[in-house]
Amino acid sequence: MPRRRTCLACKRPLAHPDTGRPRTYCSLSCRQRLYRKRRKQQQREEASLLAQLWATPVALRALVWAAFPHITLDVAATRDTALTELFIGPDQTDPRLRDALNPEVDWAELAAGGACWMNCPYRRDLLPRFLAKAVATTAHCDVIGLIPCKPTERWWITWVRDAGARWEAIPGRVAFDHPDGTPGRSAPMGVALVHWPARIGELPPAGETRLLGVATDR
Repeated sequence: MPRRRTCLACKRPLAHPDTGRPRTYCSLSCRQRLYRKRRKQQQREEASLLAQLWATPVALRALVWAAFPHITLDVAATRDTALTELFIGPDQTDPRLRDALNPEVDWAELAAGGACWMNCPYRRDLLPRFLAKAVATTAHCDVIGLIPCKPTERWWITWVRDAGARWEAIPGRVAFDHPDGTPGRSAPMGVALVHWPARIGELPPAGETRLLGVATDR
């Protein structure tokens, strides 16, 4: 094993013993200091991720369930915000189900004949990736999602309009709940409920339509 010349924490020169395992830190305090630094960074990353997750408001959940009772998987949630018992999210006990964008995580397979619900982060670096995977998943099952209502944006044209999705703008500004169930602030933009139907058999007409309050057989 190659020997470090400097302490991993403070960068001071290291003195190695003649025998035994090479040293990485010059002292126990340096080892603990670097551990605390890494732990704080990990906590910041976890907090940043959780801040992007929110619960669908209770009233809207009821309407979604009435229109799409076959939803069996929530692809972007926490244990407290999931619409369904089975979900993908950072606090999943199964480490394989913590990253919905992992290519090895098959949404359709997990939905097991049902449909996927997607109330994903709206961050510019994440939203297009979720939309791309949602469209790919429609080769096998329905995907229903709540996303920013921006029909003139390029990403909307690509992943909603040109993908043959059906959608309905939600009136007003939706106030999402925090993961602990307390009311949150209203979304900074209007949102739309989007239904990407499975590309199996005859497809329903695409475009703006009424989705909520109307039962669907897909």
